[in-house]
Amino acid sequence: FRVYKLFKRIIEGLKYNLDKEDIREDLDKEDIREEIQESRLTEHEYKEEEKRLKKAVEASPSSSAALIELEKFYVSHKKFKEFESVAKKHVKIYPNNLKALYNLGVAYGKLGKYQEAEEMFKKVTEINQNHYNALYNLGNALYNLGVVSNKLGKYQESEEIFKTVLDIAPYNSEAHIYSVAKLGMIYKKLNRQEEAIKMYEYILLYKLEDNKYDESVLIRLASMYIDANNLKDAYKLLEIIISRNPNKTEEVFWMGNIYLELNITDDTIKLFRKIIVINPDNYAAYTELALYYLKNNRFEEAEEMIKKSMEINPNDPEPYT
Repeated sequence: FRVYKLFKRIIEGLKYNLDKEDIREDLDKEDIREEIQESRLTEHEYKEEEKRLKKAVEASPSSSAALIELEKFYVSHKKFKEFESVAKKHVKIYPNNLKALYNLGVAYGKLGKYQEAEEMFKKVTEINQNHYNALYNLGNALYNLGVVSNKLGKYQESEEIFKTVLDIAPYNSEAHIYSVAKLGMIYKKLNRQEEAIKMYEYILLYKLEDNKYDESVLIRLASMYIDANNLKDAYKLLEIIISRNPNKTEEVFWMGNIYLELNITDDTIKLFRKIIVINPDNYAAYTELALYYLKNNRFEEAEEMIKKSMEINPNDPEPYT
């Protein structure tokens, strides 16, 4: 019981670290910007390029192409206020231009103006009901409004939007796979754990099929398996993570705890000792070794581990009980 409590405490800490990123990330993607890539220039190069693009707009103020180039420039350098300013001008000149409305929606989303983003993406989808990138970003705006306001209704609205994206977006499109990811996050928020797990299993299969490795997917899915007490599948995913990066102490620590829970004892000592080699001040590893030794009636070794753990952290909130 002591092992399981500590295990759950660590997992809850990890889930907090993942969930607190929800507003700005979705497998490292908040929105779909359509061919806008990040760029890095020196300060001088940046100013020169900005000057050139502004001159192009001044020379032809109603040129949609010139405005779009300036918008792309600002968003690629994460200058979102400037991006918003240009996008507003663009929409004022062309109030029914899909690209103008879409880019302004992205700008609002980047600045955390989710209601305004919702309004822009709705306008895009009213003009073109099959604009699946706009639908994805509309769902994303609604989801973020749910996070900010803690209103379940927003999650439910966004769920329906993401389901629509799955119906119309090509299987291999970003809109499709990121809608699956967002549905997983929504189901998790709504405590629909089985559905959340199915979404992340789908993503995992998609990534493996595409020969892509996404650690964040594996970690999220492992944490959901642990919540569902499915330790065997969590164990398999952690094996993949650790095989890719053997020095990830947190994941090695989970694996050690799973070994304890599943009574896989042969490698338990090796795993916790590995953590100690990587990080000699990891008192929790000494704690778990102590518990392992106690469980196997190796009392002298258990006492030694307890002493080392208490030397590092004499204020352990959960003593050895």
